[in-house]
Amino acid sequence: MERFAAANLFTLLALLQFKASLFAAGCVSELSDDFAFVLLEMLLKMMASPETSSAVRLAAAQTFGKMWHFPSVADKSLQGGCTIVLKFSEEATLTTMLISLLKLASKSIDHSSKQNLEVLSHFDMVQILLKMLDEADASSALRCEILRVVVKILKCQLTCC
Repeated sequence: MERFAAANLFTLLALLQFKASLFAAGCVSELSDDFAFVLLEMLLKMMASPETSSAVRLAAAQTFGKMWHFPSVADKSLQGGCTIVLKFSEEATLTTMLISLLKLASKSIDHSSKQNLEVLSHFDMVQILLKMLDEADASSALRCEILRVVVKILKCQLTCC
């Protein structure tokens, strides 16, 4: 029993260190686009790997929301994140990833609105975002952000056509 408790403690400490590392990497990515691209590639590979644990995926999904400071990184983050969302089935991580992409889209729309909005509409994100509105545990702040992004996507689609 003591071995099991020690193993659980080691796993928990390793996960906490990993989360702290991702948080720090997310902060550094706000300062350097080169570092942000490296972090993004790492996140995409982690999310796509079948060997990645759900706890690590959850932490990686939270980091996507920090990738908005450089338009080129934001665009690639949205594209990669949308691709992951469409292939993903794990509900907790999927919800976290959608929230991160929503934050990313909401912040990066102001940098390069047409390109980001086209990425979101191309991947049928409007339907996914509207489904999130129906979730009982969605906060009012999250619902406001969802509606804000959906309105911008729809406006872009109307002006692009």
